[in-house]
Amino acid sequence: MAKFEPKPFGKHFLTDRIAIGGMAEIYKAKTFGVDGFEKVLAIKKILAHYSADKEFITMLTDEAKLVVNLSHANIVQVYDLGRVGDDYFISMEYIDGINLRDLIERSRELDEAVPIDVAVYVLSEVCRGLDYAHNRKDVEGKPLKIIHRDISPQNILVSYDGGVKIVDFGIAKAAYNLSQTHAGILKGKVNYMAPEQAFGKPMDHRSDIFSLGIVLFELLTNKRLFHGETQMEILKKIRNNKITEATFEKEEIPAFLKPLIAKSLAYSPNKRYGSAADLQIDLTRILYSTYNDFTPRKLTELLDRWFSDRRPNDDDPEDDERETVLVSSTDNQVDQQINIVHRDESLDLDKDSLDVDMQEETISPEDGLTGDYFKEPDDDIDDDIKDEHIEKTEKTEKSEVTHPRETIDDLLRRKETQRIKAYRRTSIWVIIFFIFCLVFGYYLFNKYHEEIFNFINGQEIEVVPIDPNEINQEKPSLKIVSEPSGASVWFNGEKTQKTTPADIESIELNKKHSIKLVLEGFAEAEQDITLTKTENQLLTFNLKAISAKTYPLVIESTPSGAQVYLDGKDTGKKTPARIEKLIAEQSYKITLKLDKYEAYEETVVQKNDKEKKVESILVPIPLASVVISSAPKGADIYINGEKTPHQTPYTFKDLSVPSKLSVTLKKEGYHEVVEDFSIEAAKKYKKDLKLKEIIVEVPVKVTTNISGAQVYIGKKKMGTAPLTFKLTPGRHKLYVKRNKYQTQSKTVLINKKDKDLKKYYFKLIKEPVAATTTTTTTTTTKPVDSHTTMNTTTTNVAQQGKLRVDSSPRGASVSINGAGKGITPLVVSGLPKNKSLTISVSKKGYRTWKRTINLTRDRTEISAVLTK
Repeated sequence: MAKFEPKPFGKHFLTDRIAIGGMAEIYKAKTFGVDGFEKVLAIKKILAHYSADKEFITMLTDEAKLVVNLSHANIVQVYDLGRVGDDYFISMEYIDGINLRDLIERSRELDEAVPIDVAVYVLSEVCRGLDYAHNRKDVEGKPLKIIHRDISPQNILVSYDGGVKIVDFGIAKAAYNLSQTHAGILKGKVNYMAPEQAFGKPMDHRSDIFSLGIVLFELLTNKRLFHGETQMEILKKIRNNKITEATFEKEEIPAFLKPLIAKSLAYSPNKRYGSAADLQIDLTRILYSTYNDFTPRKLTELLDRWFSDRRPNDDDPEDDERETVLVSSTDNQVDQQINIVHRDESLDLDKDSLDVDMQEETISPEDGLTGDYFKEPDDDIDDDIKDEHIEKTEKTEKSEVTHPRETIDDLLRRKETQRIKAYRRTSIWVIIFFIFCLVFGYYLFNKYHEEIFNFINGQEIEVVPIDPNEINQEKPSLKIVSEPSGASVWFNGEKTQKTTPADIESIELNKKHSIKLVLEGFAEAEQDITLTKTENQLLTFNLKAISAKTYPLVIESTPSGAQVYLDGKDTGKKTPARIEKLIAEQSYKITLKLDKYEAYEETVVQKNDKEKKVESILVPIPLASVVISSAPKGADIYINGEKTPHQTPYTFKDLSVPSKLSVTLKKEGYHEVVEDFSIEAAKKYKKDLKLKEIIVEVPVKVTTNISGAQVYIGKKKMGTAPLTFKLTPGRHKLYVKRNKYQTQSKTVLINKKDKDLKKYYFKLIKEPVAATTTTTTTTTTKPVDSHTTMNTTTTNVAQQGKLRVDSSPRGASVSINGAGKGITPLVVSGLPKNKSLTISVSKKGYRTWKRTINLTRDRTEISAVLTK
């Protein structure tokens, strides 16, 4: 492949060609100043055939005037628009990185999802830049009302150092409309259009928010939200489909992000986020509440890991060579640079950057949309839009955009391949058309061969008119004219968009049809017609002028305050109301609407100029209420899948009858409860739901110094130590038993918040062997200590007793007559009765507690209170 040769370009020096788009080439360039100053930037050089287009250059100048005043960390900075010779260019900030389309494609290649926290962070940064642009004002303080209109992954850049920037305001529009879009042209990438943009309706900043929602969906799922075989099919889906949280049921999107995406993608702009700042606040809140350890460094680490092969190599000798050529060639400039639009500030690039231009996709009438598509729809976009006719179109080719690493040779090779394929398709259609002509010519020759021979022989040819019935026309058309013209045409009770003279096409045969004409100042004319022939027919009306008399109409309602509509149009008045100058002998439909009341309709006709009065009693709409409570209370309430700001108990009022409700209760530590029920009457319903607590078992491990000990919880045998098992929250008595060893026990307290493994160690002590001796009565002459009770005699059989020792605090070491027995609390059995026993209880940090006792009962208990 041919290498790009660095060359001077006005006051800049082009060092590398980055990409080639449909309208421009993108170059990496440098500019120079005094004392060796140089700066890297990007040059968007307009292709030659566009530079010769005055209208395009006007649009380009408008873009530069708009964007040159935008200075924000999240918007690629544009410096000026200039001309070198016949070449127009835009100089802008250079981004050393990739766009989100590259990020999504690399995610697919690696089969590794973009981390959720990274996606949320990137979109929150885009919101910052968009909110700045949306609220930008001119020098007089008037809002510019800038709309980007082409928010898509290609136009969101991420630098390798973690910066996020919006690029390409090339089709953005401001309030002052520098250059208008041609009528019938939709600009922007079809897959990311908002419904109002797809309809060609007026747009505002909320259209960009809709596009942001699509980008976030694509980042999280690696899938297109709207897709189809043709752009027309995609447009139809955008216009007809309404996105809700239910749309994402089968998508692997976190539950806490579904409401946010659904709100961004609301069909009606009024139901979307009011500003990009509102969306940014929600994204930031979710980011740092759910991923509290997130930092922007995580984005740079992801790019280093995924795109290490794309990073520039500082050791590349070609880079050094180009730097040398750059310095020696700057004096060879021949064309003087002319700045058409220039930023007053000096170059202030805070990040190296790559601006990759993606050719905008446009939809024009030639793409197969019917004429009605480009008309301004009569109804508001918030209303349900009926399925409109869209003609079948062939698949639209993708924009001609090269990869950042694609060279001219690669582009030419790809263009040649496309040309060959197009030539083959054209050849096939030519052959098919030629065969059709042969067949049709053969048919005509067989039918009219005598007339042809007569013509060749110079004989007179009798011209026979073609019978219309021979034409394969299954459904005729009806032409309607009126005197005077300009009357609105109603067909079968429905108003059309046509006025006389008008053609009604494809009318069904042998069926009665009603035609009505309405023209202000003339009486309505109506006629029924049934077509029995396939030929086209003409229907003529002579409209009669009606009296010019007018009259006032007074409208009252009980209760008052109802909105007044005249022939379906809002008059802006509320009852009691007065409408002046209604035409006598003409019918009008009056509609009254009041919240919580049924609509009232009445048709009025007045033959004279006297005041007419309409009085109505509005009927309340039957409403019901539902009291939702739970045990325990304080559960979050969801109605029909949408979270409400209320908790149980709560009463929902003014519910429609009949209707169906799905109530979901959620509370931390309890299982979710769902209850579906129907509201069939205007009354008060009560729903008391019980929440089932989630029981969390905590792992417990018991070990002993002697293997083979049996572990019990109360009287239930759990197994042999060492042993691991689970316990529910609460207080449990834990025992460890082994033959010939003293039984050990502990009280175990498990809290609901415990999750980690709890460990318990038991030290088993052998039971003492009871000694049986026979002694004789002994007499002593020693004096008796007043603090000690001495038995001068013992029985010939040694009696044994048990001693339970506890302490406060517990966990102290116990010794009897100097021999260690265990840790409090414990029970020592096999101790001799009527014999002095010295009990010692000690714990680190506390004074040792000592007592000397005699066992006189089978079981004795003592408790030692330790002091520091």
